[in-house]
Amino acid sequence: MDYELEGKSGVVKYQKLTFAKIKTTDGVKSLPFQVPTLDETGIEIAKEFKGFAADGEYNQFLVQGNVKVQDSGLAFLVGELEKRDVTLYEPLTTYYWQRDLPLRTGGGAVDFVSFLNINWGTTKASNGYIDGNTDAIDTISVDIGKTLGKVRPWAKLLKIGFTDMLRANQVGRSLDEMLSRGIVKDYNKELDRVTMEGWAELDIPGLYNNSDVQDALVANNAAETSKLWPDKTPVEILADVNEILVSVWQTSEYDVDGMPNQLNIVPARYGYISTQLISGAGTVSILKYLLENNIAVLKGVTLKILDNRYGEGAGTGSTNRMVAYRNDDSKIRFHLPIPLTRAFTSLDANKFAYLTPYYAFISQVEFVFEETVAYRDGY
Repeated sequence: MDYELEGKSGVVKYQKLTFAKIKTTDGVKSLPFQVPTLDETGIEIAKEFKGFAADGEYNQFLVQGNVKVQDSGLAFLVGELEKRDVTLYEPLTTYYWQRDLPLRTGGGAVDFVSFLNINWGTTKASNGYIDGNTDAIDTISVDIGKTLGKVRPWAKLLKIGFTDMLRANQVGRSLDEMLSRGIVKDYNKELDRVTMEGWAELDIPGLYNNSDVQDALVANNAAETSKLWPDKTPVEILADVNEILVSVWQTSEYDVDGMPNQLNIVPARYGYISTQLISGAGTVSILKYLLENNIAVLKGVTLKILDNRYGEGAGTGSTNRMVAYRNDDSKIRFHLPIPLTRAFTSLDANKFAYLTPYYAFISQVEFVFEETVAYRDGY
């Protein structure tokens, strides 16, 4: 008997005549049938087909799913022969807020966070010089200002139906643990959004979109055809990096304490400079070349170049944006007055469920010194 599977032909062979007990409308009968097998080609093709065993033998009782089958008169579930991986695989994700911003916690259930800045001035423009006819000396004055940051309460409710809890317990699963992990992930995603993008509804910026931070497009390559790093030489890419570092150093009054120690770029560019060598015969990646030859390291500041996906499309004209800044608690930081906290658990009889609210008090990114941050787009 010929057959065709997946466009390939072969021959079906028959084993000896056998009998099986078949349940019919007239009762259980013992009926004869021939057990077919496949040749070698058929075995390889048909291994995944319903009804065929791994060795190519056909078994009319071998079916998939939780259905009853007959084996020596014993009923059982095919699922009992299933090798199950009991691990619960969570969605893949990554968070940047803890890595990219210094964190300040504490303060409680407040409405605002604040910090004080100070500036000095003099009453005259004589620079303090005096002579014999001087009848007044310059006086130093001080201006102290306060900058407020908004704090917003955040909450999520964990609800577990009583009957669902009973079912989960019976199979050794904890609904409370599964749902709690979901709340933690949602909380971290919200902190990422607040720190990187800010609160658009309140006109509060994040690390990537502060309108008071200096921004510009990177320069074109030598051929004046492209701004993209894959179209530039390693020397031109280093020039882009040094330009943004020097611009922050300059706006910081050339105070080395304001020199950026972190440069965030989009993952695609990070992957490019990490794997691309500085020359065809070289053994050093562009990333290592940048880390060893930038202006910051020459001034004694260790520069980190890291990937961050929030720069994708964040620049002018939806181009990629890089951010250079001083990752230091005294220059920029994120306030979290009350981190994620489990409040209490109550039983709602009407809903026949346990209810557990989680809450946090979340503030915003504080740009203590905006001049220590810069954006460059289009790379």
